[in-house]
Amino acid sequence: MKCIDGECELIWRRSFRTAAEARREVFGFIEGFYITRELHPALGYESPANYERNHAA
Repeated sequence: MKCIDGECELIWRRSFRTAAEARREVFGFIEGFYITRELHPALGYESPANYERNHAA
């Protein structure tokens, strides 16, 4: 499994009381970090948010 910055720590170092709590935390990570800052080779090394903003029709 590839870890992206704090991604593994979010899941491995924490106990969630419910599945809903785990989903909220993962969603927050994806929306707060991954989509806004993580660079993707398939998108020309842009973040998904920047790619969508720069390539909107």
